[in-house]
Amino acid sequence: MNQYDSHTIASALRVDPPAHAVRKPRSVHKMITALTLATVLSSSGAALAGASPELQRSAAAVDAALASEQAKVQEAGSIELLPHTMTIRMNADSARLDDAALQPVAPALLREGRVYFPIVVLEQMGLGDVRWNKELRQAEIHFNAQSGGAYDALAFRDGMAMMYTADGSEVRVPELPAAFIEEGRLYVPIRGLAAAGISPSYAKGTLSLTWSDKRLALTGGPLNTEGEEAVFTLLVPERIHAPDVLRNTAPGFWVGDYTRSVVETGIERAGVVYERIEYRVPVLPGGNTLEIHASSIHRTAQLQAIRSVEEAADVEVAFTPGADKRLDLAAPAAGYVRLAAGEALPLRGEALLEADRQGPLHVNVYRYAPEGYSDYETRELRLDDGQFDEQLAIEESGTYLVQLRSPRNQASPGGPVSEVWARFVVEVN
Repeated sequence: MNQYDSHTIASALRVDPPAHAVRKPRSVHKMITALTLATVLSSSGAALAGASPELQRSAAAVDAALASEQAKVQEAGSIELLPHTMTIRMNADSARLDDAALQPVAPALLREGRVYFPIVVLEQMGLGDVRWNKELRQAEIHFNAQSGGAYDALAFRDGMAMMYTADGSEVRVPELPAAFIEEGRLYVPIRGLAAAGISPSYAKGTLSLTWSDKRLALTGGPLNTEGEEAVFTLLVPERIHAPDVLRNTAPGFWVGDYTRSVVETGIERAGVVYERIEYRVPVLPGGNTLEIHASSIHRTAQLQAIRSVEEAADVEVAFTPGADKRLDLAAPAAGYVRLAAGEALPLRGEALLEADRQGPLHVNVYRYAPEGYSDYETRELRLDDGQFDEQLAIEESGTYLVQLRSPRNQASPGGPVSEVWARFVVEVN
């Protein structure tokens, strides 16, 4: 199971991480003065018409810069909803599905003031496959990928006022009446259909069922960026909770250190109103694995973000908060290093606090793949009077994340552990 940090918990509660939690790209800082000038110059076209040639050229440069920044925002995908409605007259053998006649249909029944629905019709609605379990005397609906309900499968048993998951666990619904068999069909109470993502209603002898096919559709291509953030948008129905984005930071570990904002509303498609949400996720040089978590439709999908770096020396080593007071790292000097296969990378520095100077320090090397990081190598750095001077050589080409970690002197319920001090990326060709 993935492990999430406090940012992930915050985002799941629809509280975005604060803006200061994510470092702004250098391009943003460089544009602050230009953006201030743009605010003044773009107040009216007439004002620009009378401005000096120098100011007009500055305004044109700002417009070009803004257009360039906007072009870097990539459309990553959408949550798609396709609404459906089915209406059935009580005790009738026909129905209408999205304004088209559907026959034959097992009739819905009214018993003691409660409406019951033949479970086999869920298959006719296109929600999945209905199967009969003779041993348990239960009918199972195995939902298709587009149903977007909370369960992959649900089962109703003859005579039982209970629903069950695929593994037999009970799903309790208050005041749920028992399912029953009549004329060879299992009838289930409409109250239980909500767990399948279906909203039932009954009035004047007509049962109405509404639901939506749901799909998390990504464009498929990687996000490309030259900055410290991957910036992209998702198209999301207005009534759907905005997806969360997690970033893989080590094998099995994911963090939600992103920001998001609504940049466009009122986008109508096929009767559904959408909004465009912009995400900003900090990324390391090379490949980054992101996971889109659309909890409202119970779907996840992975997305790759590729950060290109022109000058490796411009990338700083990433220190965790407070680690720069415990570690003086002399080499590598940059947070992105390009090496040939087998070429030695110096690891040189000093532990600054007395509690750390006995060592050893720890090095974790993770290999990047589109599905996330995997373990590649683990080693110790022996300290001599608090100092270390060793070399790391990687024989196989690829992108690697290297973590320098403290001695195992941090208390935890399971015993002493080490903590990450610094991270850098190594590209081996």
